[in-house]
Amino acid sequence: MQRFEAAFNEARVKLKLIEKGIDPEVMKLLAGKINIKQVKVEAVGKETNVNFFATFFSSIVFLLLLMMMIIYSGGMLIRSLVEEKSNRLIEILISSCTPNELITGKIFGLSTLGLTQMAIWALVSITLINSAVIPTEIFNNILPILFYFLVGFIFYTSIFVGIGSVVTSEQEAQMVTTYLSLTLVFPVVFAISIFNNPNSFLINILTYIPLTLPSIMILKLNVTRVPAMEIIETAVIMFLSIYLTIIVSAKIFRIGILSYGKRPSLKELISWLRMK
Repeated sequence: MQRFEAAFNEARVKLKLIEKGIDPEVMKLLAGKINIKQVKVEAVGKETNVNFFATFFSSIVFLLLLMMMIIYSGGMLIRSLVEEKSNRLIEILISSCTPNELITGKIFGLSTLGLTQMAIWALVSITLINSAVIPTEIFNNILPILFYFLVGFIFYTSIFVGIGSVVTSEQEAQMVTTYLSLTLVFPVVFAISIFNNPNSFLINILTYIPLTLPSIMILKLNVTRVPAMEIIETAVIMFLSIYLTIIVSAKIFRIGILSYGKRPSLKELISWLRMK
């Protein structure tokens, strides 16, 4: 019916144009559509074709994978710490190693788990390249994306270890996991803004905040040409943030892992950090 209606209306328009003395070809030219081709400016005078939907969804996929890994692994870590404290297993572990060795092992173990998951996803992606499922565009900036993916995972894992050592129940663990998950969801809210204007003032501020830096950079790398200096600066920020977070988490972990009863207050946490 739609094809019949289109043919009928086209014939009707042509007859009306002929009656008014207007050439139907002129009307066809005026009614024609202009197709806009999207290009990405990589550098001055250099342009490449871009598939907006592939770029958008590949960026969102990497961001969602990072969120899923951190939430799942961090929640699993906090629950294991609560279980070890509740059944006093942590006291046996501390008798065999130092708190710093234990926290290092937990962070290293979770990071290794993350790398294993990334390797599995990479193998699956390689087998699906050039298919309708995974386009080749998502691998244009795969190395820097994987770098921010990994440092973001280690950074949040360090935070989970420190905070997880002070919780005393499953309910508190779920609450802490929920609050930390909000900081991961926060960059998703600005996803459209990043695609519209990746160099806006707000996005530039979020680029240098460690909690949002990995997610923002994963989105920006697929949208615009990120200067090498910005990549170096953000990499240094993440390395320093991971180092400081591990130090702070280790101090909290050293005392909090053997603390029972009520959750420590902010004043008590500050006093723990001042201890040598």
